[in-house]
Amino acid sequence: MTTYYFDHNASTFPYEEVIAAMNEWSLPNKWANPSAKHHAGKLAAKAVQEARVQIATLIEANSEEEIFFCSGATEAINLGLQGMAQLLAESNTPTRIAGFADEHPAVGSCLSAMQKRYHQHPDIEIFPSIESSFTGKFSNENPRLLLLVRMLAQNETGQVYDLPQIRSQFLREEDWLFSDLSQAVGKIPVSVQQLNIQMGAFSGHKLGGPAGIGVLYMSRKKPRLSINPLTFGGGQEQGLRPGSLNLPGIVGLGVAAQLVKSNLDTHIKQLESIRRAFETKLRILVPEVQFLAEQHQRLPNTSMVILPAEYADTMKHRLPGLCVTQGSACASASGKSSHVLAALGLKKEQIARTYRFSFGRNNSIEEVTSCLEVAFRGISH
Repeated sequence: MTTYYFDHNASTFPYEEVIAAMNEWSLPNKWANPSAKHHAGKLAAKAVQEARVQIATLIEANSEEEIFFCSGATEAINLGLQGMAQLLAESNTPTRIAGFADEHPAVGSCLSAMQKRYHQHPDIEIFPSIESSFTGKFSNENPRLLLLVRMLAQNETGQVYDLPQIRSQFLREEDWLFSDLSQAVGKIPVSVQQLNIQMGAFSGHKLGGPAGIGVLYMSRKKPRLSINPLTFGGGQEQGLRPGSLNLPGIVGLGVAAQLVKSNLDTHIKQLESIRRAFETKLRILVPEVQFLAEQHQRLPNTSMVILPAEYADTMKHRLPGLCVTQGSACASASGKSSHVLAALGLKKEQIARTYRFSFGRNNSIEEVTSCLEVAFRGISH
């Protein structure tokens, strides 16, 4: 069975250099706790510091002190949002925290849980879905601080959002923007300073790094933000995320960040050429195909399509080794229909025929066009 892996938005392969670095820092002569004060511990701490600098450089943070290591974007999102809400609630700061209807479940579920927790708090208001219920409620005259949560790139459709425009629409200069950067970092240039993002999160396995490691970015200069820790222990990560550091994972993520920074322009051109060839060929073979968000700016690697029923059925039969996702991987894992596609107005039977193809640096034009030939050649319509 031939395997076609076109699910890189769910998880992409680590660079060979990442695997080599992780293996190196898993050997007995380098395996040490970065918090230890002996020689081996200091070497490990230096490696962690280098990775922190590499990651800060990738997203153009002010300094490496703004990078906090977590187990992934989901933990980072929860740490940032819940930790911020706790701190603001304790300080009796009138605050609104709001997100959008199509955010990743890591954001949406977190905000929904926070809404229940703070529903009787006099100073904290949580709005998980402002598009459906609260558009227009956030005026410049409102005295409450607003922490707006908006992803940079949509994980299902691949649409890239105009964060500066969103900031000007919803926020005052003193308000804060939290962005889920998981799908954007590694696929398009990301500068937290240029985008005026105060907090953000992303995962290693989305950009060619290892799984099980991620980052919370938090501005520590103009404004200098802080949060309450959600767990307590030895004081690692400036006391905000205690626990022994994942040394091989952190080093691997640092190497991935450096490789992404060095090769991004070439990588973008490669992905765009693959997607262009894919969509051109698919239009020829399946004239009735629909492409979601193609009128918007999209990630260079992402194409979400609605197939006619007979084509969708034939694709599944002919390509048992095809790795793509119906909606997001997280939505598929839960057994739920995509909330993003429902918000776009798609009916259930359309959603069942909607597939996300997301390409990576390991794919080629020849591979994707060959796959489409096998899937759809000779189908009558």
